[in-house]
Amino acid sequence: MFFTFKYPRVLIKNYCYYLDPVIIVGIVHPTEDKLLLGRQKRWPGRMYSCIAGFVEAGESIEECVRRESYEEAGIKVDRVLYHSSQPWPFPNSLMFGFIAEAVTTDIKLEDKELESAIWFTREEVLAALNQESGSRFTMPPGNAIAHQLIKTWANDGEWRVKNRPSNAKM
Repeated sequence: MFFTFKYPRVLIKNYCYYLDPVIIVGIVHPTEDKLLLGRQKRWPGRMYSCIAGFVEAGESIEECVRRESYEEAGIKVDRVLYHSSQPWPFPNSLMFGFIAEAVTTDIKLEDKELESAIWFTREEVLAALNQESGSRFTMPPGNAIAHQLIKTWANDGEWRVKNRPSNAKM
């Protein structure tokens, strides 16, 4: 779809594109030093990543974090904290990255989007980040927002501030 504006001797076409918002979240265990990561069957090797999904119409991005966490892994989350964003070309999307704290810990893969989801310890995550031989899983590529979320959790304690208010609306 395009709109045409006429100026003297100039014809300008402005194309109207749509953008699908997507969330991705690193889910932190509420009592143990662990991070929940999931795996889709089509991913290479032993790669695990953060939970992700499309924002539905009328839904805030914080509400989407909560819904996707529950739908994909059966985990309820709170303290949804924004991290960063990244263009995501599948199809025309903008991915919003979050770190959230789990309220529940029992993993339930009911919607079958994920082949597996596991609570990984900080040591296991650091081994994967450092590409150590024998690490339990492999990381998403370094330029992916998932990699940056996982790296932030593994190396930065700011998300652990308990008095930091949640910005979630649900």
